[in-house]
Amino acid sequence: MDYSTEDIVNAYKSNRLEYIRADKTDGNLQKVALTILQDPVIQALSAPTMLLPKGPKEVDSYIDSVVNSLLGVAICLREDDDNDKTEEKEKKPRTIIGVMCIGWGGISPTVAHHRTAEIGISLIKEHQGKGYGREAINWMVDWGFCHAGLHTIGITTTNYNPRGVYLYENIGFRLEGRRRDTIWMNRKWYDLIEFGMTEDEWESLRGLDTKEK
Repeated sequence: MDYSTEDIVNAYKSNRLEYIRADKTDGNLQKVALTILQDPVIQALSAPTMLLPKGPKEVDSYIDSVVNSLLGVAICLREDDDNDKTEEKEKKPRTIIGVMCIGWGGISPTVAHHRTAEIGISLIKEHQGKGYGREAINWMVDWGFCHAGLHTIGITTTNYNPRGVYLYENIGFRLEGRRRDTIWMNRKWYDLIEFGMTEDEWESLRGLDTKEK
């Protein structure tokens, strides 16, 4: 393998974003996590938990689960690569716009041999609708199949999130199942929609030669 290739050099970056390991001592990440958990719309779209105000205790639990995931990252805006400003950039805190993980909370060794995990992602409101979610999910899918040795990757949403349904299908996830009347939200029952992508499907999407495996 040529470790000087762009894929390796920029392994933790995508076109407009970079991904840093989630750290529960990161004050900026704590602020973003609190913003995410206190936004009822983000809550409703990202998790099937009861809709209620969240505080520091829930933030600590949330970040712990992200940190303990197979991979949990803070999604950051990518700074322009400028060697003359390296020291200045290192002192300046990164702009965190969201949180993403795969294998939420960690994968037990007793099921790791199945080589499957689900993606979860949340972006703060002011950075939604700009294509960052698509970019980040594509990066995480690539990481899962290229570096984590996964064979299938899943992602879920509900039928009150049509934008999410469209995005996941457009990225290349396939509908795998629908758990009817599973989500109770605002006095109505909704379906939990499950999407998945296999390693072979990902290789086809990326135009890779499966014989090279």
